[in-house]
Order: sequence, then structure tokens, then C-alpha cells
Amino acid sequence: LAAKERPKLWNRDLSSPGAYAKSIAGKQTELSNMLGMTDPLVAGRISYIGDAASQPSSEFTLYEVSWPTLDDMQGTGLLLIPEGAIRGDIVAIPEADQIPEDLVYAKNPADAYARQLVRSGFRVLIPTLINRETNQWKMSNREWAHRPSFELGRTLAGYETQKVLAGVSILKQTSQDEKRPLGVIGWGEGGRLALYAAALDPRIDAAAVCGYFSSRQFLWEEPADRNVFGLLKVFGDAEIASLVAPRTLIIESGKYPEFGFRTTAWGELEVKQDGYAPLKGKPGRLLVPDKDEVKTEVARAREFTAALKPQAPTLTLVDSQVPVSQETLTAFVKSLAPDAKLAEPYQTPELKSREQANKRHDEQLAEILRHNQRLLQLAYETRIEFMKDLKTDSLENFEKSVEPYRKIFRDEVIGSFDLALLPDNARSRKYQVGPKTISYEVEMDVFPEVTAYGILTLPKDMKLDGSEQRPVVVCQHGLEGRPQHTVGEEGYRAYKSFATHLAERGFITFAPQNAYVLLDRFRTLQFKSQSIGRSVFSIAVPKHQQITNWLST
Repeated sequence: LAAKERPKLWNRDLSSPGAYAKSIAGKQTELSNMLGMTDPLVAGRISYIGDAASQPSSEFTLYEVSWPTLDDMQGTGLLLIPEGAIRGDIVAIPEADQIPEDLVYAKNPADAYARQLVRSGFRVLIPTLINRETNQWKMSNREWAHRPSFELGRTLAGYETQKVLAGVSILKQTSQDEKRPLGVIGWGEGGRLALYAAALDPRIDAAAVCGYFSSRQFLWEEPADRNVFGLLKVFGDAEIASLVAPRTLIIESGKYPEFGFRTTAWGELEVKQDGYAPLKGKPGRLLVPDKDEVKTEVARAREFTAALKPQAPTLTLVDSQVPVSQETLTAFVKSLAPDAKLAEPYQTPELKSREQANKRHDEQLAEILRHNQRLLQLAYETRIEFMKDLKTDSLENFEKSVEPYRKIFRDEVIGSFDLALLPDNARSRKYQVGPKTISYEVEMDVFPEVTAYGILTLPKDMKLDGSEQRPVVVCQHGLEGRPQHTVGEEGYRAYKSFATHLAERGFITFAPQNAYVLLDRFRTLQFKSQSIGRSVFSIAVPKHQQITNWLST
């Protein structure tokens, strides 16, 4: 349903490139905010760490470099500068499990496409990405960095996109030619970041997205670091591609990176319902779309801007069986410099900077983790500023001023479904009888195909003819818990039958079943929900509303 509702959220003005850019500016801001790119990029100079080549080349110079991104975060990688005239600048983004050196030296010369690009007359910047290796905490490095980022309203992809955009700024700053064309290209995770960067920054004249383009409808099956809250509510890959127009976009499909975390021998996601898995992260895999799916998504992207005046933008689909094919590279360099000729691939000596690649990666990972810790320490200041309009001088003013905050929390933090509650249609059956209490299992309707369930416990000395009212306590279980744990001997070590003991003291108690049970199953529900801007609490809250409405009667 989210995909069907998306067109209602868009209003593209196709009358001219300027009008189009103005009409999509809000969506670019929305995508940037979803990725958590809220902190401004900082200005600064590129730092040359050292010569990365094993031996000098007559065609180009290769440096290890770093460049400022945020106030306590920088990008690092390689910079390739051609001898002679520079035709344009390119940010070449590796796959997550590649290091920058892999784009310069590879056993298969055709895989070292950054070397081809620099030999074709382009200056090339290659950033370092966080890899997917399993770390000492038994999850991938990317998930380990993404989790705290997500809780702070950021994402790992957002940080890495900012490093790419900071790299664009550095290349522009040092080009000495404002008209020099600039492009981004990447495969796999690099393709994803190239798409995001081109969608958000009009300084990028052309983008080549390889090994990453599909409908994105199964985002919840992908690794945790690909999770973006609310993305599918507004954006599929086609919608993001439309933000690149009227600039050139090249999509390459056919060869995709392969990765699975907590997958079965058959490549399916592991679903554990009891006990804990040896690996601690989210089950996820990189999806490989079929050709028809990619063609359909590209067709959607073309349809969005087909009527753009004076002419439709260039959106090319390349079918290839190798990553970053010669056909893609040729189309890419031609889009930047029509008279450019792609250099032939050839084998070269290994790079001495490869010895520093692991250290460089680990420093980048540690830097992101430190940045998140700093954000956490400063978050209270952000919250104080956010809550400054809440009035506490009187109950009346509080009730008025708190409503906007409740709406933000409901709609933007936990997410809400715009559905009316059904009549409760409550039904019950006796569950257990104690010396002073009697308990009933209760089920009631909430939404179509959604019900609320729990255990109602009443004092035996309470009149049930409606003439007596008593206070009600809703008794919540914890993670992986059950209502039964709060009323009986099962789970007594943790819960001490507190719902029953409260009823013995004269209270009415109701212990609802919450959705955070069955380990991977509820976490799968959480990731599905987050992809459309919802959470497990988007269902839990209306369930509780229905329960409290019923209890009040």
C-alpha cells in the first residue's frame, strides 16, 4: 500500500529544469533527513598523507588523503591525479567489502576501474567505507556502527553519503575551474551511496549506479545498515532516481555483490523463535533482483520525468555480467566529457598503501563510534531546545502545549496508522481461579485482522452487576514475556505474580500480550514497520487504546 500511496506525496513541475528543481527540493530535504544528514558539512582543506604507489607512474600520481566532513569526522581514501589536462573529477565509491586500493589494483585489471578513469584524464577520489566483517561483538561492523546512529536519528549510509559530498566539495574547491564536470560512480554499497549523493547534490553532473537498483520493496530483508526509517513511504529507488533529473543517470544491473548474515544454507533468513543465536545481529542479505524487476523500476523512473521540458533527462540501463563494465564506464566518461576516450585496462604493481588499509578502516569506524557517543552526550541539550515550547505554569497551558509534542511522538517517532478502531467485540473465557481472585482470557478486535489479547483478573469480592467500580492496573510483561507470567507460577522468579497479588489487594488488573516476543519474528516485524515509518508500537498503542477503552466500561 505504501508504494501505491506514494504518487499522492509528489508534485513534480515538469515545465522547465528550474521549475523541476524547485518542485523536488522538499523531497530532497526529506530524503536527507531520513538519512540523518542533519549536521552541516565543514569547510577545510584536503590533507595529503603520503604517496600510495609502490613505484612512480608516468600517467598519474596516487596519494593517500583525508578530507574534513563533520566537525569531528573526516573522510579518508585515495586520490588519483592524471598527468596533463584534467577532463573532470570523479568520486569512485567502493563496495563495502572492498578497500580503495581494490579500485586501483586488482587481479583482473578490468576490476581496477579507478585506474582506467584516471588514465582517461579524470581526477578520482576513492573514499573508505565501513566493511561487513563480523566483529568481536558477533555482528557486522556496518550494523555495529549503524545501530547507535539510528537511535540518534542518523544512519551509517547518511554519514558515508556526507563523506562523499564533502569529497565533492574538496574536488570543486581544488579544481580551479568551476565548469569542470563532476561525477560519482559505485558498485553495490557504493552504488547506493552514488544514488543518494547524486539525488541530493546538483553539483554532481552524472552518476553511475552499479549493482544496486530495484523496487526496494523487501528492504526489511536486507542487512540492518540498509534500514532507513520511513523510506518506502515516500521513496523507492525510482523516486530517488527522479531526484537526479535532469542530470545523467546510468543504471547497471546484472552483477550484484553477495552477502548474508545469519542466513541458512539455502540463503534464507534465519528465524529463531526461542533461545539466542550465536551471532547477535539482524538476519539480512543483499538481494539480487531479476532483470524484469530492474527494468520495471527504471521504467518507473523514466515515466516520472518523461515530460520534462525541453527534453527528458538521460537515464541509461546497462545489462552486464561483470561489475562496473566497460560499457558503463564508456557511457559514464562520455556523459562528463563527450570527447573523452576510456583507457584500456592493464595490470600494474600492487600498492604499498594496502598495508595501511585495515588501520585506515578501523580508524574510520572508531571515529563514527566516537561521534555517536558525543551526540549522545549532547542530546540532552537538543531535547531541551526541542521542548522549549512546553508550558508548565498551569495544567491548562500544559494540556494545550503538549499536544504538538504528542503528535510528533505519535506520527514521527513511533509512527501511527490512520485507521479507526473497530468495535471491540470482546470475548472471554475463564483462565484460572485462586483463593481471592478469578482470571479470564480476553480477546477483542482492534483493526481488520488485528486483535488485542490479555488476562483480566478480578477480586472475588467485587460486585459484577456494574454497581461497583475499582481502580484498574494494566500489568505489562517484559521482553519475550507473556501475560501468564504476571498472574501465575510461570515466570515467577522475575514477575512474582504481581498482577494476581494486586487483584488480591482489591485492584482490577489486566495483563496484555505485547508484540515483543518470538525473537527474530518480532524483530522482522519491527524492520518491516520501520521501512514505512512505523514500529511495533504503531500496533501496540491502538491495542492499548482499545483495551483501556474497554476497561473504562
